[in-house]
Amino acid sequence: EKPSLMLRKVLSNLQLSIVSVLLLAVTVSTLRVLQVSDFHLDVDYNRNGDPQKMCHVSPPSRASRLDSNEELGSYGDYMCDSPESLVNFAISESVRVSNGDGQLDLVLWTGDNTPHIDGYDENYVINGISKMTSIIKKAFPSTPVLPTFGNHDYSPANAFDSNVTLYERSFELWNDVILGPQNEMYFKRGGYYYYDYKGARILVLNTNLYYNVNNAYGDFANQSDPAGQFEFMEETLEQASNCVDPSCFSTVHIVTHIAPGVFERTPNFTWYRPEYNKRFLDITKKYASHIGWMIFGHHHTDTFHVVRDDEGVAVQTLLMAPSVTPWFSSLPGAGSNNPAFRIFDTHDTQKHAYKEIITYAIDLSRLNAGKQPEFAPLYSHTLEYQMAGLTPKDFDDLINRMLEDDNLFYKYIANNAVLVDLNMPVEPYRSAQFCSMQYADFDSYYDCMKSSFAVYTALPSIIILLSRLFV
Repeated sequence: EKPSLMLRKVLSNLQLSIVSVLLLAVTVSTLRVLQVSDFHLDVDYNRNGDPQKMCHVSPPSRASRLDSNEELGSYGDYMCDSPESLVNFAISESVRVSNGDGQLDLVLWTGDNTPHIDGYDENYVINGISKMTSIIKKAFPSTPVLPTFGNHDYSPANAFDSNVTLYERSFELWNDVILGPQNEMYFKRGGYYYYDYKGARILVLNTNLYYNVNNAYGDFANQSDPAGQFEFMEETLEQASNCVDPSCFSTVHIVTHIAPGVFERTPNFTWYRPEYNKRFLDITKKYASHIGWMIFGHHHTDTFHVVRDDEGVAVQTLLMAPSVTPWFSSLPGAGSNNPAFRIFDTHDTQKHAYKEIITYAIDLSRLNAGKQPEFAPLYSHTLEYQMAGLTPKDFDDLINRMLEDDNLFYKYIANNAVLVDLNMPVEPYRSAQFCSMQYADFDSYYDCMKSSFAVYTALPSIIILLSRLFV
């Protein structure tokens, strides 16, 4: 049997394996941070289920599948969300990879624990969050775990508001890291908080409030700043900008679920309401020199956006990690992915600048067949893309090099869906990838799309509206 594309890639990149081992045996000057995202745990996944119905069992589909002696994979299916077996396996592998030597410093858990289903209530959401909290805390008993909500972690999905019972109930699960009365107030008001970490402050935000299909928008008490979260960001960053004493913090990291910008695989498909996208980016630009990490999930894919100042200079990078769930997205140009998680190695200084970013993944088909027993390094940012560093300028340079080098761009495309979709995109999808990476602000993105491929300035609105039902 020929090895899978993922296996060939891992085996052919021996240098990456060596580097990853060295990075996991780092000196005390390095911090190690694990990001896990978008589990979408589905306790109703069934091997006799219907992959067109989220791998759930209904009497006709169960009978037909039993008659044909066909079963779905024990670790999941590319059409469906994560069974508990996949969640447990991914977590155990993330422990093995990131903390085998006990050197893991922090876990970032960037939301979406509820499956892509309808008709669930708040108890279903809380039960899922509670189960995931138990699994993750048991796996990392002595490591801080910073959780946030995904847009599906609400009942109904995409309806986050201020002062809701979900925040009260989740606080009881997560109050080991949401410390102090002020933090409790922030979290119970809007589902966000801060965490002080090795000389920096981490803002764990609830950007589901800014989602353009958030059904609670009409009920917001303050539509210009839902739950006061923008004010929270600005006050914290202003405090960092005024720090002149070693006892205060001058660096702020931002961790959340949904990033500003445009989904790279579907042309013109945005996440935030325009006014929220602008304000988030304006804050980012104003305080860019005091912002360290900007880490997100939600896309299920592996990509990034560059944030530019008013002169077009790259000043920040938004990093989106791929998901654990392999679920098939019906958005135009999207699809499925292999399960993945990410490890950051950063300098142990106040800014915690990135040293290396390595994504680990597993071929779901081979895992189900018993032919790939563990997650393996998919790629390292510096090695795969020949990057001298991991600054915003380095990511901007990478975009420019990919524009000139299809072989380099193809590496990115293969990693983008974690080796499930290996087709080089054609227009308008090629331009959508580049414009999304180049511009997080909507106006510049649309101008980029028009200049890159004018005939595709927008997808038909009916397609966008229908597609949003499945995000």
